[in-house]
Amino acid sequence: MKWKPSAWLSDALSALLVRAVGIVLVFVSTTMLAGFLGPAEYGTYSAALGLAMLLATLAPLGTDRILSQTLACTFKSDSSNPPGTAIGDSAKAIAVAYRCTTMSIGVLLTLLMAFMFFGSLAGVSSEWRAAVLSATMILAPLTLSYLRQWTAMPIIGTSRAMLAEQTLLPAAVILVVLFSNILGWKFSALSMAAIYATGSGLIFAGSIFFGRLRDLHGAALKLALGVSREEILFLLRRGLPLVAVSIGAVASQSSLPMAIAAGCGFENAAYFALAIPYAALPAVPLGVLGLSLIPQCARFHSSGEFAQASHCVRTAATLTFWSAILIGTGIWLISSQLIQILGPQYQAVVHVMPILLLATLIDCITGPTVPVMQTMGLQHFYARVFFGHWPLQLILVVILGGFWGLTGAAAGYLVSRSLWNLLIVIQIYRSPGLLMLPYLNPLQAFVTDHSSLLSDLTVVAAKARTA
Repeated sequence: MKWKPSAWLSDALSALLVRAVGIVLVFVSTTMLAGFLGPAEYGTYSAALGLAMLLATLAPLGTDRILSQTLACTFKSDSSNPPGTAIGDSAKAIAVAYRCTTMSIGVLLTLLMAFMFFGSLAGVSSEWRAAVLSATMILAPLTLSYLRQWTAMPIIGTSRAMLAEQTLLPAAVILVVLFSNILGWKFSALSMAAIYATGSGLIFAGSIFFGRLRDLHGAALKLALGVSREEILFLLRRGLPLVAVSIGAVASQSSLPMAIAAGCGFENAAYFALAIPYAALPAVPLGVLGLSLIPQCARFHSSGEFAQASHCVRTAATLTFWSAILIGTGIWLISSQLIQILGPQYQAVVHVMPILLLATLIDCITGPTVPVMQTMGLQHFYARVFFGHWPLQLILVVILGGFWGLTGAAAGYLVSRSLWNLLIVIQIYRSPGLLMLPYLNPLQAFVTDHSSLLSDLTVVAAKARTA
């Protein structure tokens, strides 16, 4: 299989453009919403949204990743393949994944409602009950929206798959806040959660009625009721090893507002929720390139082309690291001006920005580790490390946050991210023998003739076998 870097980079760059537009809209909507709700209500809303994102990523139980890999290898859009076969196979895979996901959503909603009931009897605070109820409203539409993106990426490309959620949803929040300020309305965290859930549901429903996605989802809907129990269990067995991969990055971010709320209050959770999007800006290229790499890594692994895979991942690591340096430097230089945008009540945001920026740069220097582990047989290792690291991260954030407030919580996050990246890079170097670090010479990232890399790869493979 010949790797076509121009096709991959074209999709990645167009996705990066969509993500850039989305980020601008998210920053505007987040800043406006924080001022509109105030620190306490915004902290509750942030905790609710973080919980909903975590559960929405968990709900497919890894079947969304299996679906995306399956579509990347089986769906053919060119005229040389019988279209009925491609549509039929792909629609069946989509139908089974949606059945698995909807069943999981039902279980999660039941658990959340049970928490609400027994929490009120046990004296759980009204802030936490409001956060859980808000997450309950958001869960189903957000889960379906995420699943649609994973379905769409190998079919219409990463950029088009991301477009609706990245742009329309934050734009809708901006309009709601604008009109509410004009009309003098005041919303609670619960009200904003209902608006967010409605927007997610409308975007999901509208986005599956166009082009190839309309044909595929229409065929999948006809097949959904005929999905057998054996097909569901088979897909779940394949997907469960990917659960840790699915929730890993999301859990590390979305659970933090809840941990900080537990360690040092909902207002500090609001400050952190405002700071982390600014500090995460240097990682935007990493996220976009990682999504674009998933189909490529799946194909390279299935065909055994590790020379192509090595250059592909190191190219991504080089691009993400140097772009992160540039973006992070810019954010650090203007961080003192953020207080003028956010307002004096959010002064703490500026104080923790350097710590969070450093954590992001450490994430970026290792490149797209998650797509490599997801597609190259390291799912079980990822699961073991993740379920050891995630509790450690939460413990560090809660304990250090309890001692030193928001600065301590940010320091705990930095320590945990450093340990995580060190472990992952060592394991990927040992097996499958890929060095997840940027090229010392950035120009090597644009090499398209891989013959010059064969000797280096031979050495890497030899080291991996002896490790």
